[in-house]
Amino acid sequence: MKQVFFILGVLLMNFSVMAAPIKLMVFGDSLSVGHKIAAKDSFWFKLQESLNNKGYSVEVLNESKSGETTKGALHRVKQA
Repeated sequence: MKQVFFILGVLLMNFSVMAAPIKLMVFGDSLSVGHKIAAKDSFWFKLQESLNNKGYSVEVLNESKSGETTKGALHRVKQA
């Protein structure tokens, strides 16, 4: 998990000098979807809110899917 946040941090440092908004895709299962919770309480929403509050122009796209399997995810990631 620390590696994911490190990579995200490096990407954001590089993108922060660009003028265009950043599109960041969240790709996961029901935990990432925010299954059975309000959108404003979900991980992807909180991530976008936090980054925007820190001055980053970021749009978080949630491409997560409840009940996703590894096989299904591999197929979908090729399309993303």
